[in-house]
Amino acid sequence: MIPNSDDVSDCQNCKIKSAKTVGELVSLPYFGDLWHSTLNNDGKLYFVFGDGTGEGMCIPVVGSETLTKDGNQCYETKGIKGESQFCRLYDCNACITELCQYTPAGVVVMTGKPPNLVQLGGVTKHVPYGDSRVFENSDKISTMLFVKDRLYAHMHYPPTKVTNGYLAFSDDYGKNWQKVDGSTWSDSSNFKTSMFVQLHNKDDYVYSMGVQHELNWEPIPIPQQVYLNRIKQNLLPDYSSFEYFSGLNENGNPTWSKNESDAIPLDTIKTIIVGSIMYHEGLDRYLFLSGWDSTSNLQLKAGLYEAENIWGQWNKVATFPIGEISSMIPKGMGQDHFYFTGAGFGEYDATYNLNIGKMHLQLE
Repeated sequence: MIPNSDDVSDCQNCKIKSAKTVGELVSLPYFGDLWHSTLNNDGKLYFVFGDGTGEGMCIPVVGSETLTKDGNQCYETKGIKGESQFCRLYDCNACITELCQYTPAGVVVMTGKPPNLVQLGGVTKHVPYGDSRVFENSDKISTMLFVKDRLYAHMHYPPTKVTNGYLAFSDDYGKNWQKVDGSTWSDSSNFKTSMFVQLHNKDDYVYSMGVQHELNWEPIPIPQQVYLNRIKQNLLPDYSSFEYFSGLNENGNPTWSKNESDAIPLDTIKTIIVGSIMYHEGLDRYLFLSGWDSTSNLQLKAGLYEAENIWGQWNKVATFPIGEISSMIPKGMGQDHFYFTGAGFGEYDATYNLNIGKMHLQLE
């Protein structure tokens, strides 16, 4: 059972007063972590996965790696890539006869309504290069977003403590990718890892939240400040056209700068791990979910935040003892609920694959 919220919000202007998870996680046996998603206008969900295969019960290999078979022509699982996680998810005593390519960065397409999703077609691997160059820095996908028929991805490397972020795009629904050179998101940039705002429909900008690191946990977990930028849809993916949130003017309206050095952090929000942000049309609110935004008495804590505007004021409305990469799914939400993903090491001990949970919102 997923642990439930520890608290009730005392925010007077918030629409969400508390939140709780409903039922058990639905486990879809696609091996890997991350599982951020974006929605295309045809109703299909495009999911990011990392450090896995995005497939079912097949043994992950890198390149032309060969494995030993036993007398029954079954592959031996001892010493395989991600052995401990793989054998938690699948029965490693069973006869496994299939191999599949391991990748740091992949995309899968799914149809259906959460939590009952079905994978469509093949799995795209080694984004954005399409070959073994992806292993040089172990590039990862932070987030994706469709703008018209072009699918954009914010990428970063290396995992965890990130040194560089950049954009890539696909014009064939995630099958082939092109890296966009010229990124300035490196060194001390607060946009090396970014999260596109899903389902935003109030203007013709694409907004994204940025943090320095995918996971700020070396040597101890430290919450990171969160920043905001935007770009006109028709100017993507020109790095020089991004504008960075630099505060509010005397009338309470946001100000923007072409210089990232002018950016200021959003109020209230901090996160240890990359999260997700989504506009909830039924509530007319923006929601931010961090699968790990704090640590209390050595227990990992997840946080759900609400704001009327993307730039704030942000208010935490629920805290959960979860602690892993969680992402809201931009499909299937109702007035008082949404679905989210989780994978890996969290307090509810989710397996290393696509797990889907339901979050119920207690409203004002």
